[in-house]
Amino acid sequence: YAIALVGPSGSGKSTFLAALKTLPMKVLQMSIPALINAGIGDTHLAVRRHFERAQLLQPSCVTLDDADELFRGQEGSENHGVSDLLAELVHMLDQFCSPILVFIATCTSREAIPAVLACRLHFIQLNERISPVPTSVVPNAQSFQVE
Repeated sequence: YAIALVGPSGSGKSTFLAALKTLPMKVLQMSIPALINAGIGDTHLAVRRHFERAQLLQPSCVTLDDADELFRGQEGSENHGVSDLLAELVHMLDQFCSPILVFIATCTSREAIPAVLACRLHFIQLNERISPVPTSVVPNAQSFQVE
């Protein structure tokens, strides 16, 4: 599965990603600065390593927080690092995503996600800002089931 959580700042996208760590699965976070600064020709290798590691550790989830910041204004641009990253990300989604290897990205704008990636994502719109939930109200994370 490949999912994009879309919503304004404060709608719970990043909080959701953080909560994934409480589930019985391995969560691998892709860091935008680390990907961009991987070096010429190494950007696609950094993406590939995340997915190959996730495949070995299934059930697993690869996350990319604030994906729209990475891709904003990139369609048709000459930024080869981001172009390489996008091409490899699309290839990895096609090759590895399954019910036990999930990719989740977050973004504030669906339009900022390049079409070649957007057509592979299931978009979930989060419209409202959320208030922090007291920890006494949060159910035991072990009771959640991943389907």
